Amino acid sequence: MNVASTNNNPEVIAYYYLQSLLSHKCVPSVVRSDKGTENTLIELIQIALRFHDKDSRAGYGSFLKGKSTANERIEKYWK
Repeated sequence: MNVASTNNNPEVIAYYYLQSLLSHKCVPSVVRSDKGTENTLIELIQIALRFHDKDSRAGYGSFLKGKSTANERIEKYWK
C-alpha cells in the first residue's frame, strides 16, 4: 500500500499504477475507472501497453469508463 499527498493529480496516480505493474510483473486485461480527470494518464498507459495485443479487449477496449456510484458517499466526506 502507498500513500500520497494527493489523490487527483494524474501524474501521481500514473506513478503508482506503473509501480504496481512493475511489482506484479503483468498488465491487466482491462482497467475500469470513473470519468475523473485523475485517470487520464492511466488510460493512455493502459491503451498503449495493450495496443498490439490480439484479444477482444486489446488497445482502446482495455480501458473502460463508467459512473462512480460506489464512491460518491466517501467523496462527499472528503470535501
